[in-house]
Amino acid sequence: MRSLYHTVESAWRKPVTSGSYPKGCAAYGMTTDGDSRLFIYGGMAEYGEYSEA
Repeated sequence: MRSLYHTVESAWRKPVTSGSYPKGCAAYGMTTDGDSRLFIYGGMAEYGEYSEA
């Protein structure tokens, strides 16, 4: 999907990007700054390997 959700406008947007992107992962953490930013960190890739992306 590679989309971003704009919380103020309640709408999904597809940003213009270039280059490669990290593989999907599981077991990640997520938090917000309480204002407008969401932070996603950590995660585990295939076969139990941890991702540094």
